[in-house]
Amino acid sequence: MLHIESPYGIYQVIDWVAQAQLCHILGPEKFLIFRELNIRTIFDLERAISSKYSVKAFDEICAGVLLASTSSLRDTVRISATKPITSDTDRTEAVDADAYCIWARKRMQRDDDSKSTEHVLRWIADDLHVRRLRRLWLDISESLGLQAEALPDGVNPDDIIPPPVIPVP
Repeated sequence: MLHIESPYGIYQVIDWVAQAQLCHILGPEKFLIFRELNIRTIFDLERAISSKYSVKAFDEICAGVLLASTSSLRDTVRISATKPITSDTDRTEAVDADAYCIWARKRMQRDDDSKSTEHVLRWIADDLHVRRLRRLWLDISESLGLQAEALPDGVNPDDIIPPPVIPVP
């Protein structure tokens, strides 16, 4: 509707919505950190974590942002007067928001950190609104053809058919 009722093109509108989805899901604080890492949209985050070329170090960086304590989380814990509970083999305790985020991050590192990060991303990206926008984006992308492709994982740039050269008279 935004595209139809405004002077903005479909690509710009999709980009704005994908940015808004990332901001809505993660909150403004984490969204701004990811922007500094050149992750602007929900699709950028998917590619950054789920790409078969993604390196473990970058998954760890993303996990650090995804599990970072924010002022919003701290305020929620303070206002609700509820503390999250951590559990290790030797003790279980209620902790503040910062301690909980640190515990959760360490807990992910005990397992395969990349798999844990990908799991978090899967439930973020499974949002119905994200799925609908992704479908629209994929439909548009497929309609543009192979020559407009952004080199998805596994595509060798040499395998892409170059556009025909039109001689200039």
